[in-house]
Formats: sequence, structure tokens, C-alpha cells
Amino acid sequence: MRIPTPPELGRLFTSRSGIAAICGRVSGNLEVIDFEKAASFENWLGLIETQDQALTRTLVIVSTPSGGHHVYYRCNDGIEGNQKLAMSDAGKVLIETRGEKGYVLTVGSPPACHPAMKPYTLLQGDLIPGSGEHCIPNLTAAQRALLLDTARAFNQDRRKWREYCQNDDRHYGGNGNRPGDLFNRRATWDEVIGRHGWMVVRSMGDETLWRRPGKDCGSSATTNYKGSDRLYVFSTNATPLEYETSYSKFEAYAVLEHGGDFGAAAKAIANTYNLPKTKSEPESALESNLPADTTYIEFAPEFLSIEEPPPEYIVCDLLPAGVIALLHGEPRARKSWAALDIAIALATGTPAFGLERFSVSRPLRVLYSSQEDGRAVVQLRAKALLKGRNIDQVPKTLAFSVHKNIDFDLAEWRERLLLDIVSIGFRA
Repeated sequence: MRIPTPPELGRLFTSRSGIAAICGRVSGNLEVIDFEKAASFENWLGLIETQDQALTRTLVIVSTPSGGHHVYYRCNDGIEGNQKLAMSDAGKVLIETRGEKGYVLTVGSPPACHPAMKPYTLLQGDLIPGSGEHCIPNLTAAQRALLLDTARAFNQDRRKWREYCQNDDRHYGGNGNRPGDLFNRRATWDEVIGRHGWMVVRSMGDETLWRRPGKDCGSSATTNYKGSDRLYVFSTNATPLEYETSYSKFEAYAVLEHGGDFGAAAKAIANTYNLPKTKSEPESALESNLPADTTYIEFAPEFLSIEEPPPEYIVCDLLPAGVIALLHGEPRARKSWAALDIAIALATGTPAFGLERFSVSRPLRVLYSSQEDGRAVVQLRAKALLKGRNIDQVPKTLAFSVHKNIDFDLAEWRERLLLDIVSIGFRA
């Protein structure tokens, strides 16, 4: 890519031609932030003004025919290609950049160049080189980061935020009386992240913008997005907190104070609040109340010679009958999907995971009880797994017990599960 010569420009442009600003190195590291909606631009500009009012006066601003805005600047420290900075809940672009290999139509283009049949209008500054202090400014890397990070704060497409909110009980962070529950209700975000150097930038309604430690301007995260009382990080340099990840107060505390050890975090909170022991503090073998008939077998040659009938598998090579099976894995390893697939396999008599080696001995009555995922999540997963088996209707042999924020430490929840079991004809 190169700059055209004057004769080439004469041949390229007619009275009906549009004019485009080519971004990237060919134009001196020109970059343009494209705002689709006026509200996004106005709110963004207001946030920039609270942090660097002088910077806002140097920017070149153009209104677009669709009601949006283009913001022009250069950055000698370098720019990247086009980036999506903020999306709507529906996945539509709200704010994006035009960088290396990108371009925008600009002032001077006839109205016919846009479906709205309206012109591009210069609102501030000047696009013409050599126009002094009003021409396109050359920003520092820190000034550019302020513009881009503030735009990222308007992102509404927070898939990880939704995923974590659907599983709000995963790390002792539900609505019960465990240490994480109490911490989420009692602690403030300033106590959780403020003491680690995070600074409040500004409040947007009930949502608060925060700046990570080591950063002099801009924003790095928000709290209480849509009333969730959760931290959402959109900075890639907020280690140990992860980019585009959502945290409850307890989860953030565990990561910042205990290296992500949720058990240690719960124990520390229990000591702070003088709480009784919880599931997060395992008792020793001597302290546990084991059933009277519990026995221990030391491993010895005789053990291997004990004759026992081979197990009866209800899912071949995977799940024996008459035992308690434990499905274990890392967080978000699709354990819930696997458990639901096994339940559907047993209820329909079809192989688990679509693999013949995991064939089912016979169809059985199954109760799938979920204490983590909501009804909508379980419904969507069950429909997908049934569709994969070419089954249109949920078989009568499969029942669901779905309750969020269950705590089986509480007697009332154990009784509720027992009632669910009995009500569908299983023996308690």
C-alpha cells in the first residue's frame, strides 16, 4: 500500500466518488475509533474528560450518517489491525477501531455513499495536514490505551460473565451461610480489590469503573454490572485476575489473597468471622463420624486373591450397578454435560457419549438432580443430547430435579431431595 500521486488522484475521484481515510502505517499510524451509536460516544467522551480533559480537545471528531461518530488520532508507538472494543448483548458491534489495513469513509463523501443519504460532518479538529494544532493529534501509547480501555468498559457481550452468574454457587459463593456466602454479603469491593491498589475511576449508575494497580489512567474492570455484584475484568494486564473473566467477592479474594486456593480462603474467612467448621475445612479421619460398619483393608497379596463375582455394568466399562460413582475433573471440564449424557443414556438405553464401548445394559429409570445449573441451562443441554440421539421427546423413564443454590449441609435441602425422589416413584 502506498500514497497515490496527484495524477492518480485525479483519475480516481469524480464528483460522485466517496473519500476514504486509509488507516495504518501508510497514513502515519492513523487509527480511527468507530462508534455506531451516539449514546456510546457521548458516554465514552464524558469518561475521557473526567480523566484527561485536555486530551479530548485534541481529538478529531466526525459525525457519521448513521448517527455514530469517528474519532481520529495517530500513535507513533504503534497500532494494531481492526479491533472490536464493545459489543451489544445481541452480539452487534457498538465500538471498534479501524487500524492497519482498515479504512473509513470521511468528510467530503457525497450523501449517496451511505444508505442513510446523509453526509459525514466534521465536528472538531481538522483532517487536513499542516493545519496546526487542529490537525490529527499524535498520541502517546498511554493516551491511546486510555481511549481504548475506556471503550472496552461499554462491552455488553459478556459471555463469561453470564456463564459464571449461571453457576454462582461454584466456589462457596451462593446464598447460604458458608464462609464465601457471608463474605459476599458483608465485604465491600474496596476491601477486596482496593487494598490491592485498585482505584475507582467513576460510577456509571450502579456500575463502578476500576483502574488496576500500576496504571496511571484509563479503566481495567467494572463491578456490579447489571446488579450482579461481580467484578468483570477487561484488562489483559491485571494478573493474577484473568482477562474477560467474572469474579464474586469471595472468588476475587481467594485469587488475590490465597493464590486461587478456595479452601484456604474459606478457612481464613471462617476464622475471621469466628464461624463453625464447614465442608471447606475437611475433618481428619480420627475426627470424622464414620458408620460403625466401615472397615479398612490393607493392600496385601491376599487382597488380590479374594474371589468376588464380576461387577454388573449398567454402562459398560464405565458405571457398575449398586455403587456410588464420583465424576471428577477441573472446573469447566464439561462434567455436567457428561453426567447428563450418562443419565439420558441410561433412560433411553442408548450408548453413553455416542460410543458403543459405553453401551447400556438395559433402560433404567433415572433422576437427574442439578444443584448448580438453572432450569434453562439443563433444558437446552438435554434437548441437544436427545437430538444427537434422534429422540424428539424426553422419555418417561427420565425425571429432573433442578434447584439452584442447593446446600445439602442443610436438613431442609436433604428432605427436599428425598421428596423429589419419592414423588416420582423411586424408593427412598
